[in-house]
Amino acid sequence: MSFNVHKKHQWELVRYCQSQPIIGGAEKLLKAFVDEYSPKSIISFCDIAKFTGGVYKKLGFKLDHINEPRFVWSNKNEKNPVVLSRRQCQRHKLERLFGEQFPKEMSEKTIMESKGFVRLFDCGNQAWIWCATCP
Repeated sequence: MSFNVHKKHQWELVRYCQSQPIIGGAEKLLKAFVDEYSPKSIISFCDIAKFTGGVYKKLGFKLDHINEPRFVWSNKNEKNPVVLSRRQCQRHKLERLFGEQFPKEMSEKTIMESKGFVRLFDCGNQAWIWCATCP
């Protein structure tokens, strides 16, 4: 279990993994962290496409909100696939990215599609909050 300092919440539970199932393992790790650092709040995110968030319920986290699906851009080249983040492909960055100018009225989507890219969406994330003073 690993944690990072978070802007809004005091901590973010960034990663939890196990090589073999250990009964009560997540609970023991979180308790050790809480005992050592006395956090007021912890946030963590669950990829809806891969997980249900069940471990957060067991740990006493509450579902705070669900983030909208996000996307990346990927080209259709099977030999040299390229995946670019949404931020890398913001409209004002595309001329530098592709080394050419585009008409001002062309949208980011139109430019990326003209360059052979498609948008690939994820399913969104659940945001879970643990609070030391919450019931």
